[in-house]
Amino acid sequence: MSDPLLSEIRDLLFEINSRLEEVIDLLESLNERDWARVHRLVNIEEKLDEVLRLLGRGEVVD
Repeated sequence: MSDPLLSEIRDLLFEINSRLEEVIDLLESLNERDWARVHRLVNIEEKLDEVLRLLGRGEVVD
């Protein structure tokens, strides 16, 4: 895989990790108005789909 591709994947995984850390913080002090925020943060399916798409574009390295 090319370096720009790896960099893009790394950035996406960093964003996913950041969102998950924020979810943990929210869950520790959750109230009803935070539910919309939790929903937005845990909706990482789009980012994971993008990672998979990028991996599909890359070259297999033995």
